[in-house]
Amino acid sequence: MLDRRKVKRHTTELSVMVYKDGIHLGRLQSRDLSLGAMSIYSQSPLKLDQDVSLALSLPGQSDLLELVGTVVHSIPETGIGVMFKDLTSTAAESLARFIEMLNRNEQKAEPEPPEDPITDGHS
Repeated sequence: MLDRRKVKRHTTELSVMVYKDGIHLGRLQSRDLSLGAMSIYSQSPLKLDQDVSLALSLPGQSDLLELVGTVVHSIPETGIGVMFKDLTSTAAESLARFIEMLNRNEQKAEPEPPEDPITDGHS
């Protein structure tokens, strides 16, 4: 399957409050996040192309991050994909800082390649 995403997604589980037309739909859990979108676990589907508001706290940041996005995919019992729109500069900077932290953590978690006993130390 071809991945059409323009930016890398980072697996992260965050508590996300979801609103539609000012009505709180629930507190859900994110699956992954990028600078442009978020995938959220949800038992109930939402209509495609509808706008939703999201509110979440990013680890290491004190302010509540409020985002607006459009539902771009919705699969019952699985989740929804929300593409962000009209990001404020403050929201974009908060996302960028958090994703940079995720990048650093991913790099630390990458295993070192095993030593080759045949070539290591023998040139």
